[in-house]
Amino acid sequence: MRLAAAVLPLLLAAGAAAQDAAKPAAPPREEFPVGDLVLASREGAPVDPVSILPWSTAGGQSASGMAGGFLLPVEEEPGRRVLLEMEQLQDLLGLLVGGDDLPLTPCGGGILLAPAARAAEVRGALDRLRAAGPGPLAASVVLEEEDAGGWRVRLSAAEPIRPGVRAVFAVAEDRTFLADYDVELAQDSQLHDPVLLTQRTGASLDLRVSPLPGGGAAVVEAIARVSAALPPERAEGLHPDMGHLDRGVVAGAQAALLFRAEPGVETVHAWQARDGRSFRLRTTLRWAPPPADAGEPVLLWSPVLAWEFTSRTCPNYVLRPSGAEADENRPRFGKAEEDHRPTAEDRLLRVAERLEGGAEFDGEVTESGLLVLSGKGAAAAARELRGSMDREFRSHAVEVEARQAGDKERLLFRASGPLVSGTMVNFLSGEARNYVQDWDIEVAQGAWIPDPIVDCLQAGDYLNLRLVDAGDGTPFAVDLDFQMALFEGFEPVDMPLLDAMDRPGGSPSGAPTGPPRRGTYRVEKPTVREVRIAGRYPLAADGTVAIRRSAPGFLGSGREVVLTVKVARP
Repeated sequence: MRLAAAVLPLLLAAGAAAQDAAKPAAPPREEFPVGDLVLASREGAPVDPVSILPWSTAGGQSASGMAGGFLLPVEEEPGRRVLLEMEQLQDLLGLLVGGDDLPLTPCGGGILLAPAARAAEVRGALDRLRAAGPGPLAASVVLEEEDAGGWRVRLSAAEPIRPGVRAVFAVAEDRTFLADYDVELAQDSQLHDPVLLTQRTGASLDLRVSPLPGGGAAVVEAIARVSAALPPERAEGLHPDMGHLDRGVVAGAQAALLFRAEPGVETVHAWQARDGRSFRLRTTLRWAPPPADAGEPVLLWSPVLAWEFTSRTCPNYVLRPSGAEADENRPRFGKAEEDHRPTAEDRLLRVAERLEGGAEFDGEVTESGLLVLSGKGAAAAARELRGSMDREFRSHAVEVEARQAGDKERLLFRASGPLVSGTMVNFLSGEARNYVQDWDIEVAQGAWIPDPIVDCLQAGDYLNLRLVDAGDGTPFAVDLDFQMALFEGFEPVDMPLLDAMDRPGGSPSGAPTGPPRRGTYRVEKPTVREVRIAGRYPLAADGTVAIRRSAPGFLGSGREVVLTVKVARP
């Protein structure tokens, strides 16, 4: 029995070895690095850099309403890259090599295993996928401001950027100012704690370039901003127990644009404010178009296919000359309704309806913007889609001008440049400053003290503009919202403060033992004159529209605002 127990394991091991030897050897496999094509996980996607916005809240306090700076980080979102899920890549490779019998095994670190016997096919399919994606872009941008000596460069950059991914260029300067007081109370004591915030000024450009299918043109989203700190202003005599407040005055300008760019062709956008300041953005982009289609399935890779244009990228702003948050009759700072463009599925449906001869095709779009067209009508569908999107994202030269008419004519506002129809764009310039709007009475045992409520006053000019077309890219009307707000100054008003509970212990309740203490605290009432023009206006045959509004309260007796929009016909 002992001998049998010792020999049995040896016999079993020998039998297993014989079975392994009888099995056919696994075919050799080759490694293919696909980390540049595969998105391992959504959490691993890069985060867009922070951008810079006007009329900012200060110090990152999103609800403070301070004029702490003209620059503010926008909401971060995952960056869009030319990437696929691993399962999508495996399906595509099976489709490109012509069969479902291709065994592929994903490994960690962006490695894909494929049979060595079919390595040439897999390598060719990967090369074709990489060639279909947008290549690198070379961007040259110059943001300028005009002064007495001519055009002064506020920001310039010349560097490669990734298609479909936001790039941010910025130069900024930070300053600290006294923005508020934090009232702290305790038994028989009170304290006004100074609140110091950071004011950020400078220039920035938020840029995203998305080549159209075919690569002959690109759609550009750009938000250009320039700001500067004005001479300091102080709010004095607020309360006997407090010092002054700094207003943190900032002057700035913005252009939020969406336009079409051709390779190597400079695009110029300019705008001029009522105070005479002029700004200009010059953009030149260069990229190599993708190679011609290499048979079926047809691969088109464009970031434009993967997302919709909304007012998030080109925000719709209004000035907020009053702190009355609940007053719907006064414009408030914020975003308008989102403006949606057709999805890739909508576009493919239109293509199918336009094709003749019974051509049939299948189309699938990935979240990264890769469109795969297969079937006997794939090539025709690809040509029709390119032409359709080329028409849809056509640019039109637009000029907008507001003038004062009457006994003294003068320019109030001007903006010009090429714009794509169907999406809101924005021009803005003006000033922002803090002021003491009200007081919040803080009460504790032995203390009763007002806490200043600081709001932000914004004044200047803005224009929200949308070219309205019937779906073919040719505008027939304009949606516009134009406002001018003129700040004339603050009226300080002393408000009575009554502490009727002057008694031992200092409690603001119970029977007083002495005469009431009287004091004052100061609020500031801003005076702002406004004129606003908003609506949808049809364009004449020559592409123009003129709107006249009387504005005696804004410009003076007998004067009016004449707003003219001119859209160049193709």
